[in-house]
Formats: sequence, C-alpha cells, structure tokens
Amino acid sequence: MKHRKCLLQMTMFAGLLLPSAALAGDGTKASPYTVGELLGQKDALAASGKEVWVKADLKEIVKGEAADERYDCGATFSDGKDSFKGYSYQIFGELDIKSLTNTRDLLILLSYQTGSRPFTSDTAYNEYGLKYADSYEPDELHFSISEIHGALSLYINGYRGYHISSQYYLPAGVVAVKTTASYSMNSGATMTYPERTSADGYVSAKNVCAILVAKPGTYNFVLNSEIHTQWNGGALQAGKSGENTKKDSYLFRFVNSAGKLGFERTSDEVGKVTLDADDEVYLSVSSKPNHFMDNWTFSDGDTKKWIKWNGIRYEDIKSVTAAGDANGDGKVNAADIVMTVNFILGNKPEGFIETNADVHSDGVVDAKDVVEIIGMIAR
Repeated sequence: MKHRKCLLQMTMFAGLLLPSAALAGDGTKASPYTVGELLGQKDALAASGKEVWVKADLKEIVKGEAADERYDCGATFSDGKDSFKGYSYQIFGELDIKSLTNTRDLLILLSYQTGSRPFTSDTAYNEYGLKYADSYEPDELHFSISEIHGALSLYINGYRGYHISSQYYLPAGVVAVKTTASYSMNSGATMTYPERTSADGYVSAKNVCAILVAKPGTYNFVLNSEIHTQWNGGALQAGKSGENTKKDSYLFRFVNSAGKLGFERTSDEVGKVTLDADDEVYLSVSSKPNHFMDNWTFSDGDTKKWIKWNGIRYEDIKSVTAAGDANGDGKVNAADIVMTVNFILGNKPEGFIETNADVHSDGVVDAKDVVEIIGMIAR
C-alpha cells in the first residue's frame, strides 16, 4: 500500500511536468497549433475552410517541375517532430531562403483546401485575372499559406534601398518609395517618387524594388500571398552583389552612407553598376542621345555621377513612430508597456520597434525605459 501511494504521488508529480491537454494550441494566433495538431485537424479544416495559425520552422523552399513556374511553389515546415508542405506562389515563387532574416518559430496562417484560396476583394482582379490566381497551387487538398510572420526583420537607417522577390505588408511607420526617372518631349527629363504607406493597407508587389523610409529602427515585415493590383512603372530595379550590367542604360546605385543620400553612378561605362548585396537596388536611366542623361540637372554638375534624393524624408513620418510607442500604432499606452516587457524577457513580439522603446536613446531597451514609458502615460 505504501509503495502504491508513493507511485501515485510520483505519477501526479510527473503529470505536473507534462503539458496538459488544456495547454494545447487552439489554432488562434495567440495559441497556434503544433505541426502534429495541425495534421490531426486536416479533415475538420477541409470541411470548414477556415484559416488557422501554426508555429513551425521553415526548412526548405520547394519548386515544382512544371513548365509554368507559377505552379507548385511551396515550402517544407517542421517543429522538429512533424512536418508539412505549404503552398503559395506569391510568397515562395521566386523567394530565396537566404533572403530571410529568420526561419525559426515562425507564425503561419493557412487553410487546407483545393486550388488557390478564395478572394473576395477587388485586389484579386489584377491584369492577370482570377485564372492566374487559380493556377498557383495544386488541385488536390493541400495547405495554402496566407501569411508568414517572423521571417523578415529589416533595420532601416532612415532610408534603405531594398528588394525581395516575395510580397510583404508594410509595417506601421514605413513608407515605400519607387523612384521613377523618365524623359518626354513635352516635360523633358523628370524624377518622381511615388510612395505607399501601411496606412493605405498597402501590400508590396512581388519583385518591386523600393526605397524604404522610416525612423531608424528594426521593423517586421509579414510575408503575404494576397493577389493585388500591381504597382506598375518606375525605373528602380534590383541587382546582384558584384558588378551588374544592363543594355542601353546608365545605372545609379542607391546610397545612404557617410552623409550621402541619393543615387551614385559607380562606373564610367554605360550599363554597369557595383552592388554590395542581392537586395540592393539601382536606378536605371536611358543612355540614348538627347534623353535623361543629357537633359537632367545633376547634383554634381557636369560629371553626371550623382542624383540627390528629393523624395520623402524620414522626418516627414516621424510622428508615426514616436518615443515610447513600442508597437507603432501612434499612441503611447499600456500595450507599449506589455510589448516592451516581453522584449526585455527575451521574446520577439511582433511589430516591436526597438528604437521607440529605447526612450533613453542609450542603445539598450531595459527596465529604465519601461519606467519612463509608464511615466509618459501618467503625465
């Protein structure tokens, strides 16, 4: 009897150490499924058509062998025990896994269905039409990815020329500018700076090169599969690290360093530019006689090697991301305290803007900043 009582006590104690059923994920963002739980819900998800959240690591991006590369583009996810494959051409079609800043503990929004996920908004009707969307994914039941959180965090030092081959939401406080250089007989040589902000509910198009403008800080970009009207036009393009060539154009690399902000021609030869990384961008200007090069007033005069930035300045959007506003929603309140404490505890809260939480501007987010944010709210 004594041994039985001891065994019962040990069993009860072991039960406290094991995760209980009540702690299992429920498919919400706050309590995502494990991969095993997700796989166990396939029949229910197929019947309901609803989207759920799962937490997993991205292991590899897998491309199909079909002639049409838009088809069968997905990725393998795993939590170390179980794995699954999810599809989205808009996210994975041309994405290089090396472009991501993190592949661990990602939050993934998905459904289990046939074909591509349904669209209800006007953004589905781009120049390709709905048939284009229908060709994205397999016709049999599969996991269709809608969003991936936690895979792309970028540091923006006021300005950052950037390109990624996937789609992403613009975070709060970030403006994307797609610079255009053009020439016409009527207007002559012109530079324009069309811009988009998260306030527009804007989703960056695939393979669109932009200058990201924001108060200096680290921002999280959500990879997204929504079909939308393309952001057309513009001369800003992406290259590869090293020397890049393009026929019949002068190429100007985007520069934001040593007090210089704008576009710099790195070679005297037509159609050549040197970039440090694959995600950098350059401005393409026609080299044809009597076009942009001959008709534009360059910032450095006759050498024609420097175009000063005349687009939006990050100071223009400074009010969007202010001291203490850790989540970038334009307000300083209790939510910013909670997010800052989570960051200090070693978590990675989504949407956290470290520079805003660093109220003391000492390069470290700590308890002093939490106390200051509390004081800001009290005042």
